[in-house]
Amino acid sequence: MDHMKGTGNADANQTIESMIITLSALFFFGVTLNLRIGSINFISIII
Repeated sequence: MDHMKGTGNADANQTIESMIITLSALFFFGVTLNLRIGSINFISIII
């Protein structure tokens, strides 16, 4: 029983970890995209 409980816990932790990784990846992608759009707007304003 303890072994089963341990596996369930590990699965839950893995799910949370994968969710965090996905969120951080999306956040990083969004920041990169915003920086690119911002730099393009900045350049076009200068020109």
